[in-house]
Amino acid sequence: MTDVLDATTGGKHIWHGDSKDADRVVFADRRAAPEGTIDEQPNWSVAPDVRADYRELPFTSSSFDLVCFDPPHRVTDGGMETVTGIIETKYGALRAETWQADLRAAFDELWRVLRPGGTLTMKWNDAMREGGEVLDQLPETPLYGTNTAKTDTKTKWWVFHKEADP
Repeated sequence: MTDVLDATTGGKHIWHGDSKDADRVVFADRRAAPEGTIDEQPNWSVAPDVRADYRELPFTSSSFDLVCFDPPHRVTDGGMETVTGIIETKYGALRAETWQADLRAAFDELWRVLRPGGTLTMKWNDAMREGGEVLDQLPETPLYGTNTAKTDTKTKWWVFHKEADP
């Protein structure tokens, strides 16, 4: 049984050891990149179980108990179409023209596939957009997560919980 969705798998950077191949996780990403795509990191690859855009997932509603969302943190004029550097190749990029709408659409879609009583975790890095600016785009408020105003804390984690049906 698969009850966990990683909707932005990438190179599985956030996953620990053997969990990178856990049977109960569906690893999804809209891209695939074979090993050797980055000369400087020949073992890096993107190999999702399901190739899908997190804004339009091929799963039925209420399919997962836990959803992991680690969207691209880079915002560029062309988004994924203009990816050039190592960081953008590894982690992707959002389009400057549509990043707010894309994050809202992604969150709505992830919320749709999350079961009532389920949890959605979201990771964000303030490299190009502040976390508060990102949270302002989302229709739900995190239950808990990073809420510090320290300037040296760039990576944020938020946890959203979908209430169970009455």
